[in-house]
Amino acid sequence: MNKQNLSVVTEKSGFDSPSITKAIVKAAQKAFEKNLVRRKNKGQQVVVERQPYHEGLSRIRCVLLVDGVKTRLYYNPDNDRWIKAS
Repeated sequence: MNKQNLSVVTEKSGFDSPSITKAIVKAAQKAFEKNLVRRKNKGQQVVVERQPYHEGLSRIRCVLLVDGVKTRLYYNPDNDRWIKAS
C-alpha cells in the first residue's frame, strides 16, 4: 500500500484523533475528581474499577462501578467533561 492509498483510507475514515498532552491529562484528572464528588453527592455508590488511562488510545477512558453497574466513561477535552460511553 503506497502513501496515496493510505491517505485515501484516512480521509474516508473521518477520524481525527487529538494528541493527548500533559495538560489534557491534568484537566481530565481534575474533571474526574469533580465527577466522582458530583456522583457521590447525588447519593450514588461509586467505585473506581479502572483509573483513567489512555495508552495507545485517542481518548482518555476510565471504568466505574455506579450502584453496582459497570460504567465506561471517556473524557472530552472540548467541553472538559467525562461522558458515558455507549
